[in-house]
Amino acid sequence: MLGTAVALNACAPPPPGNHDVADAFPIKAEERTFAFVADHGPSDAQWTARDEARIRKFAGLYVRRGRTALLIATRFSAEEGARTRAAQSLRTRLIGAGVRSRDIVIALGAAPVDIGAALVVTFRGYEVEVAECGDWSGTTGFNPTNLPHTDYGCSYQRNIGLMLSDPGDLIDTEEFGGLDAQRASIVIQSYRAGELTGAEVSEEEQGTAATLGQE
Repeated sequence: MLGTAVALNACAPPPPGNHDVADAFPIKAEERTFAFVADHGPSDAQWTARDEARIRKFAGLYVRRGRTALLIATRFSAEEGARTRAAQSLRTRLIGAGVRSRDIVIALGAAPVDIGAALVVTFRGYEVEVAECGDWSGTTGFNPTNLPHTDYGCSYQRNIGLMLSDPGDLIDTEEFGGLDAQRASIVIQSYRAGELTGAEVSEEEQGTAATLGQE
């Protein structure tokens, strides 16, 4: 009986996979708070190259994933003038890194931590959650069910999820900006009149791929 059981187990099909990879390996988006803390005083000279790089990186993250205003909070124990100068200095750098000025809110003395002249910058956004691949419990040599392998489609779904610029688009996509009706009307009228609808090209810029860039 033991020998029969071993033989039957040897002939058993491998664990089946799922034809629907989106169902087997879902891409999820989870809302969270993104935070950035800067130990900075009121003088612009106190920003280091490392600070500047971190600010640009955080600003880029906000531009891609920000779903709320970008809140700059200063420590409550700092002198009001120093708090204001430090917050404005950071605000200027965030705008220079691509954040729209209307998306930035300054809250003096509202920082949740009190470390030096800390500035705490926060916003709400989404972070992606993808499957961990590597389930090789199935086999490819014996598959009488003809179902996909247990790991089939995992890397595909994982790569798609990791390439999302804003995982929040899985939950709620942002609205597109309206069309410029006045510009569209001008282009249509020019097209009907047989006129150019794009920018004019100067003689210096005219040519083919083989001739452009040659002296």
